[in-house]
Amino acid sequence: MFKRITLLLFLLPAIMTAMAGCPELKMEVKRLPDLNVPRAGHAVFVANGELTVVGGHTSGFVPTATAEYYSDGEWHLINTVYTHDQGICVPMSDGRVMLAGGHEKELGIGQTYTVEFYHPTTHSFEGYGCLDKKRTWACGIELDSGRVVISGNWYSDDGMEQFDGSRNLTALRPVAQQRSKPYMLRTAKDNAIVFSASDEHGDTIHDIIVDRIKGEPFTPPLFSTWRPKYLHYPPLCEESDIGHGTYLLPVEDGTGQLAIAQVQGETFSMLPTDAPVPMTFHQQPITYFSPVIADSLAQRAYITGHDDSSRLFVLSVDCTKKPAALTLFYTEPMDSLEVHVKPVLTPDGNLALIGGMSESNFEPSTVSLLLCVGTEAKADIMAEAETSTHLAWWLLPAGALAIVAIVFLAIKVLKNNKPLKPQESAAPSTDLMLRLRQLMDEQKPYLNAELKLQDVADMLNTNRTYVADCIKAATGQTFTLFINTYRVEHAKQLLAQHPDKKMSAVCTESGFGNETSFFRTFKTITDVTPNEWKLKNTDSIENNS
Repeated sequence: MFKRITLLLFLLPAIMTAMAGCPELKMEVKRLPDLNVPRAGHAVFVANGELTVVGGHTSGFVPTATAEYYSDGEWHLINTVYTHDQGICVPMSDGRVMLAGGHEKELGIGQTYTVEFYHPTTHSFEGYGCLDKKRTWACGIELDSGRVVISGNWYSDDGMEQFDGSRNLTALRPVAQQRSKPYMLRTAKDNAIVFSASDEHGDTIHDIIVDRIKGEPFTPPLFSTWRPKYLHYPPLCEESDIGHGTYLLPVEDGTGQLAIAQVQGETFSMLPTDAPVPMTFHQQPITYFSPVIADSLAQRAYITGHDDSSRLFVLSVDCTKKPAALTLFYTEPMDSLEVHVKPVLTPDGNLALIGGMSESNFEPSTVSLLLCVGTEAKADIMAEAETSTHLAWWLLPAGALAIVAIVFLAIKVLKNNKPLKPQESAAPSTDLMLRLRQLMDEQKPYLNAELKLQDVADMLNTNRTYVADCIKAATGQTFTLFINTYRVEHAKQLLAQHPDKKMSAVCTESGFGNETSFFRTFKTITDVTPNEWKLKNTDSIENNS
């Protein structure tokens, strides 16, 4: 009986917060300099720490063979080899970015075979080869072997094909279901799954089938009730990775209610949240238009939306909380709102909306916006969440009555039971910290990008709680920050000893899962970017020599 009461007392704050709904917080929006070329249907990503846009179509619905990167407070215009309007974008582990396919003609007509690579360190494009099928509205994913698998198409046959380093991509296997704008998620080192809510004509797929690169197709039970939300742009695999191979995606039921699903391996389940996803703001419906954009470093994820009054919204999902805590960021009505564009996570942990269109493909935009939801907003989120919790406790009569009833019952039960024996202290020991430091110095487990707290606990023959408490007591750091500190120190050694080494290689060899996390973590810990640190310390080494 006592355990049941304790459980109710433990869950009550979350229950009361859910009854009150998620906090609403006004969001600061900064306007970056405009693009040189109006564009929609373009790829947006961060490469070598720089916001980058490639291709798309410009005014008049005409494909543009240009790209732009953001550096020193302005957009720099460069030429691509081919046009990629609604094309394929695959960031590679070696630092290159593969661009492929897209519409062949103006007005979004046809598909293309073209493949090229972007080299961010030299801001140059290299025409490379040819797809096996003409494609647009497709998606690609790089596996651990370096092989790239591509699937999806628009008004043409689908199927999987692969890039293995040769100039021409080759057919891999057929698919059980024709798709456009698919999700592709990595499930193992050399395997992935692909699925979508829309077929090759953009029509709704009612019975969704998931294809595997290796293995037979299957249908997750979750899709009998919830289905992936239709997206205007295919998501990139790493964009929805919240960490340790867990991917998040927006799903909706038959009523249009949005929720968040999580995919671990090939298991689909719902992400528990402390409140339902808000579908209205001041009685106006919210339309969510983006995939989940995950910040694996901060363990937070975002979905963007808008309403008919030209307000912009960002739903923040804090995955450090169990259940995940939701916060709705909002803006005041905006003069111009381009929503047919996918947000990208910046190295500072904010979101950028670059270009896009509001009404017509014939009039794309040059507007670049920075949505401030990163580290600076975190304290506001926490304060807002705390306020909402207090409101839930004090302003809801039913909650107050429940508290009184449970406390009264708990006192009554405790009077009729013997006192519990105090548990032994779980204070972390100095010896454990010494063994942990020795493990880091000798075996360097932090160089494994998939390292988990449980892995370290297993290496030390203890439990994860002791390790986390030990690190917190000795350093004041979380496990993630503790490990990332070692990774940054390793990266600094590589930069100092091998100044010609590519940043993508430094990132991978230091144990970081992707360049975005690498650049953000490095700057958080050192207050400078990796490039700034290398420039400063290379100069110091040359001067001393």
